[in-house]
Amino acid sequence: MSQRANLLFDERTLAQSLALMGRGLLALWVFAVFPVAVLQVAIRQIDHLEVESRIRQDQVRQERRLNRLVRIGDDVRLLTHFLQSFLPRLATLKGPEQRAWLRRLDRLFPQAADLYWFDGAGRLLPDLSSRRHPRRATEMAFAALRKFETGPLTHNEEGLLMSFLRIASVNGLEGSRHRAFQLLRRDTDSHLVWSVLAAGEAAEARRRPEAPAGFMALLHAGRLRQNRALGAGLRLFRQRYPRDRFGLARLAGGQVRLWPRHLEAEAPLRRALLAALARYDKYFETDDAHVTLVQRAPNEYLLGIAPRPRFLRPLTWTWINLASLGWGLLVLGRLMQGRGLLWGSISRKLLGLFFFAVGTPALVLLVVGFYALRDHGNVLRQNLETRLREKLAQYDQRLPAELTRLESWVGRIIREARRARSLAERNAILDRFRQEKTIDQVFVVDKTGSASFALDKPPDEPLARKRTQFSLILCREMLRRLNKAVVFDSGSLVAEATERMFDTLVGGQKTDFNRLTHELGRFTLLTFLDEAAYIYLDAFFDSKGQADSLLLAHMPRERLERTFLDKTLRDLVRQPDIVWRVNALGDVPRLGAVIMDETDRPVYDRISREVRASRSVVRQVTTSGAEEILWVGLRGQNLTRFVLVARTSLRPVEEYLGTLWGWLVLVALLVFVSTAVIGVLLLENILVPVASLEAGISSIRGRRFDHRIPIHADDELGHVSQLMNTMIEGMNDLQVAKVVQESLFPAGALTVGPYRIHGHSRSMADIGGDYYDYFQTPDGQLLGLMGDVSGHGVSAALIMGMAKCALTLDDTPGRSIPEFLATFNRFLLKTIKRRKMMTMFCFQVDPRTHRLTFANAGHNFPFLRPGTGGPVSELAQEAMPLGVRAHTRYATREIDLAPGDTLLLYTDGLVEAVCRNGEQVGYERAKEWYARVAHLPPEQVVERLFAIFDEETTSDQPGDDVSLICLKRMA
Repeated sequence: MSQRANLLFDERTLAQSLALMGRGLLALWVFAVFPVAVLQVAIRQIDHLEVESRIRQDQVRQERRLNRLVRIGDDVRLLTHFLQSFLPRLATLKGPEQRAWLRRLDRLFPQAADLYWFDGAGRLLPDLSSRRHPRRATEMAFAALRKFETGPLTHNEEGLLMSFLRIASVNGLEGSRHRAFQLLRRDTDSHLVWSVLAAGEAAEARRRPEAPAGFMALLHAGRLRQNRALGAGLRLFRQRYPRDRFGLARLAGGQVRLWPRHLEAEAPLRRALLAALARYDKYFETDDAHVTLVQRAPNEYLLGIAPRPRFLRPLTWTWINLASLGWGLLVLGRLMQGRGLLWGSISRKLLGLFFFAVGTPALVLLVVGFYALRDHGNVLRQNLETRLREKLAQYDQRLPAELTRLESWVGRIIREARRARSLAERNAILDRFRQEKTIDQVFVVDKTGSASFALDKPPDEPLARKRTQFSLILCREMLRRLNKAVVFDSGSLVAEATERMFDTLVGGQKTDFNRLTHELGRFTLLTFLDEAAYIYLDAFFDSKGQADSLLLAHMPRERLERTFLDKTLRDLVRQPDIVWRVNALGDVPRLGAVIMDETDRPVYDRISREVRASRSVVRQVTTSGAEEILWVGLRGQNLTRFVLVARTSLRPVEEYLGTLWGWLVLVALLVFVSTAVIGVLLLENILVPVASLEAGISSIRGRRFDHRIPIHADDELGHVSQLMNTMIEGMNDLQVAKVVQESLFPAGALTVGPYRIHGHSRSMADIGGDYYDYFQTPDGQLLGLMGDVSGHGVSAALIMGMAKCALTLDDTPGRSIPEFLATFNRFLLKTIKRRKMMTMFCFQVDPRTHRLTFANAGHNFPFLRPGTGGPVSELAQEAMPLGVRAHTRYATREIDLAPGDTLLLYTDGLVEAVCRNGEQVGYERAKEWYARVAHLPPEQVVERLFAIFDEETTSDQPGDDVSLICLKRMA
């Protein structure tokens, strides 16, 4: 049976240990592992996102720098830059110094160009210039270039330039100043560069005939040393951007060659580059860097290598990891010590738990929300850019509608003209074409090839005269074909020659007369001498249905686009859903620009140049003060001669993101405030009752039993408060009982003849089971007793009261001490249902004879100290306690007391108490204490013994009741 009980006890202990271990592991997870894991993951995610963001920013910067390097690394562009910078320098030097500078230029670029320098009047300076071309032809070509910049050229001037430059057309030369204009893809005479001094510098140069005021250069790309400009650009970039590295990758025969040569030694870079090229990636990463690729040539790529950015430094990570480890060890240590995880009062603990439970997800919410808003901001910016591009594209699609409107307008005029009754009336109707700015020439040609009506808005333009001749020939040929008059036998060669002539005039295209015939009454796009224009053809028929004349309306495409922009661009800017500005900039200076706002004009010009150079959409974000500006530039599918550049502020996006971020922070704050409110309400519902209970406990400790705990709610704490009130009421009753019990003890010391007696009792509870009494009998003797009821509390106190009654109410004359003990023993056994035992020591002193008569019923043996100062002895007498056996007989003993003899009666609480060293007081130590104070009066003996007892024992609250009586013969 004992083994089974031990086994069950061990199983319960093991289950409790496992439960405590599981609880500890759960607490460790909740308070240490989970928050540390959330913190680590959140910080690492922040670090990753910040690094990715910085990489994207670096990639944008690197791509912009590499595109600049592409432009800088162009050898033709480098030579052009040198020539343009030489011109104002040469204008300030004298002859020998000028030739020295030119020799220096020739050493830098040997045989790379034919240079021709001109004075302020446009005359060639032979001492400084090349001698390859005739002087007169060179001067005329330079004069034609200067004229072409501001106006049209004559046919002879165009022919001179085409012959001098060996090109088929002069189209595009009007914008060739200050930049290298590619003539043809050939090794010699590949590019043209020319420039003149500004007005003030040119006026100064005219005062010195030898000072050059302009130059013209024919560059030979095949003679330029390869990658000279690129090397200079790389050196410049290394000085300007020391943090980054730049290089060139060339593909040849399946191999990759890296330059500068030190890049060849980086095997990881080579492997990553090959993998990126195989994946058609523009960006790739190595172990410690990220790389941007920009194509320079079909088999050449520029590399921008930047070190991988860091957001958090290694030292920061070390501190974070140490803090996480320290927190985990702190929680683990407090769990292993069995202490609480939180410090301070219950209110602080509860609020800490609430904020810990809510603060972790709220912090994660803020972090995730911040990066989600940042990504959302990128999406909003992309959407804004898409809206700009869509609006510009929709605007571009309006040009065909404008063309359709013009077709309808021209068609109405022609229909009215057909109904005219005379030639004069028809010409008057056709004269309305003057109202339309886009149409510059209108002809009505009859069968003879002569014009019955002609509208030529720019009659002095040489190109317009050529178009007039072309229009007459084209109309005559179309009339013949409409009337089926083109029937040749041996003269079919003449028709073929005519078609070839048309092919030459329209820029090398194959002229399809059948297509022109089918598109009568509509605008048809043709290219005439490198000029794109819309041609409108329609016929007038006679009464026989034969075409007697043909109308041709000529509308240059660039004029259509410019007029369309002038009329509609302002309406495009006025949009209800977006605040922006849009400017249109022509490809060549003569087209001009449609500018709605001159603000930031240099930025408009720069973006338009980038659009022309890249032939794609250009997007840029610039900063003006604290405001970010989004720029979008593109060339339309229909508006081909102008670049549309839109500008809008990103401030609405930033304000919207700021509003969202404010709402996010507000939600987080509301979560914290709600948590605080919930915590306060919880504290009110828990801590206020707990505080009331604490006040009740304090009142019990202070023995203020009139205090009552308020009941705040009908819950568990309310029930506890009710039970506490019941207990306090009971303790109040016990306090009253204690007062009653203490009233049963003698009021103080008693003197009977030469004897003085004093006693005191200290209960471990409010009421105890110790009893003592002493009084003077009617016959003058001193009678006293000391009893100790087994147990404590009310039951022991009741028996003690019964003993008091039995002693004081016993009126039997001449009853001896043994008879009293026997009678009270029978009374106990008869009255007390539950077996209760009581020890008792009764004594009687005759003051005349000084004889002490006593009987002991199982009580501790009293201590006797002779007045002569001898050792302390015990008055030993063995007997059964009261309440054990009904027929127990008790005997008496007698001794004589000498002057100064002192008798000490005590209960077992004195000798069974525990000293501070862990040992019981015991009888010997009690005798020692008594011997030290026995010479004092009885009151002081009792008082000093209790003082020694308090000093030597471990607690103010004894383990049992302690009662002392001291009897002393004073004389």
